[in-house]
Amino acid sequence: MLLAALAVVANAQPTSTNLTPDGAVIEDINAERLLIRLRESLRTISLSSDAPIRVTSGPYESELPAGKWNIQLNDSTPAQFRYRVIVKGLNPDEFDEAPQHLKEWRARGYTPESMMLGHRLRLASGETIDARVLWICLAVRDTKLQAETLRNELEAEGTWAWQRAELSTTGSGKGALSSAALGKAYAITFPVTLTSSQPITIAKQNVYESRSYSGDLILEIGGDGALTVTERVGISDYLSGVLPSEMPALWPTDALKAQAIAARSDVLAHMRVKHFLSGFHFTDTVRDRAYKGAGGRHPAADAAVAATRGEVLSDGARLLPGVFSATCGGWTEDNDTVWSAPGDAALRGRSDLSAAAASPTNIRKWLKSTPPGYCTYDNKHFRWKRRFSRAELTRMVNQKHNIGRVQRVELGDRGSSGRLKWIRVYGAKGNATVKKELPIRQLFGSLPSAMFIIDEAKGANGQTEFIFTGGGRGHGVGLCQYGARGMAEAGQGYGAILRHYYAGSTVAKVK
Repeated sequence: MLLAALAVVANAQPTSTNLTPDGAVIEDINAERLLIRLRESLRTISLSSDAPIRVTSGPYESELPAGKWNIQLNDSTPAQFRYRVIVKGLNPDEFDEAPQHLKEWRARGYTPESMMLGHRLRLASGETIDARVLWICLAVRDTKLQAETLRNELEAEGTWAWQRAELSTTGSGKGALSSAALGKAYAITFPVTLTSSQPITIAKQNVYESRSYSGDLILEIGGDGALTVTERVGISDYLSGVLPSEMPALWPTDALKAQAIAARSDVLAHMRVKHFLSGFHFTDTVRDRAYKGAGGRHPAADAAVAATRGEVLSDGARLLPGVFSATCGGWTEDNDTVWSAPGDAALRGRSDLSAAAASPTNIRKWLKSTPPGYCTYDNKHFRWKRRFSRAELTRMVNQKHNIGRVQRVELGDRGSSGRLKWIRVYGAKGNATVKKELPIRQLFGSLPSAMFIIDEAKGANGQTEFIFTGGGRGHGVGLCQYGARGMAEAGQGYGAILRHYYAGSTVAKVK
């Protein structure tokens, strides 16, 4: 089988999107294209389309016949990253505090810098709302381990920090694109962009399901020297793939509309912040938003996205991050309890009860009862239990912290919903303190939430069992998805639902 070069085409389009400069004003969100990271660490990829596929590789471009094609990576130079350690995030109304933070860190012997990320949005009224954030970056390290070491040192001193990978040099590589059915093969140079008038389906491989995508597919070389796959897609098409992946499409229409607006706001609030330094916008996982591409769409979800076109959450001056989780458990949580971020007035914990009842102030009484919450529709996770033997608990904890046989668990301070801010686990060889909601859940085998109490009891074999009694599923900040369903079932419209979960919010329309 001959290996031919792709034909050169004058004025071939570049393979990547130029990210908008920090702080720029977006005039029309429908003209924006998101970069969604779909797959990583691959050496081969199989894909197909019912229409011809245009392939762009550097200055070369060719059109391939419809059908199945295989891509093989032969050799590569990995992308290079550096790692920023961030100690503070400021919202627009706090930007004037930055000089004082920089001064304080310089006095401690560091060389901090401020970084402006995000953008502003033009409303249909002609006004702008702000979606910028200013980070105080304490240091830049060459390796992830070095950044993690500094972060741990800062945490030991009482400063909660986080790190972000920043792409410093793009990767490159060479490979082959072939079709066994057609007996054709082409030499290609990565990065490569694939475009078709019909969805391109990427076959099932390793941990990845077979999925179809309507946007351009960009194949690049990642930091491990292997292939990554990123979709370049419009915001509306992305949201249509997100909505039925995050909320059942047959739920009430007003719940779907509330979810569509929350997701659109969250996308626009974080698209040039979260993974921006790494060269893409979002992943397709629940780390950002679950997304199953064109093949995951549903007519009801499409209708909700279309009916709320351009609608976002605002407090009149800024774009509000429309974060959401599955089930709050009867009370939502403050955003700064869960994440290393400034407290957001729109993301305060608040009651999600449909009638007067007890509050999480008495956490044991709260979790041992079933108050009348809107999200009680989630009968599996509104209240839940998990049982672990001492051996099971020891195994889970020691996967992350080498403290030996677990003796006891101290439950620390709690947020407004009862979700824990920190815990301390005591073992035969030492102890470990774990902070923030997600690391706490992950320590114990991915618990549904960090809202729990622990009781000890004798099991059937006479050995001690640790009984976790908890409430809710997810971080609990912002929109409670099951609560939105409950409110919609009770006859409340999507505007009322959003005002309930995002304090001080209004629905604005962007271009």
